[in-house]
Amino acid sequence: MSDANENRAQVEAAMAAVLAHPMCGRLEDAGGAYTVWYPAGDFPVHGVRASQEHGKRNALDLLLGVMERHWTASYPGGAK
Repeated sequence: MSDANENRAQVEAAMAAVLAHPMCGRLEDAGGAYTVWYPAGDFPVHGVRASQEHGKRNALDLLLGVMERHWTASYPGGAK
């Protein structure tokens, strides 16, 4: 597999992981950043945004980490 195809596959896999996460109500690609809007609920923030400055895969990985942290923190006794 070429580097371009491998990179594309990694970005698609990271995108699928973000879209499948319970905190992903909607994902927007503004061309220079991704924004994830959280579903309605009792969350401390309404979403999260990551710049694509260092690549799409990096931005998606950052989003996934923050989404997971917010998800676990939303439960009583969850990690803060």
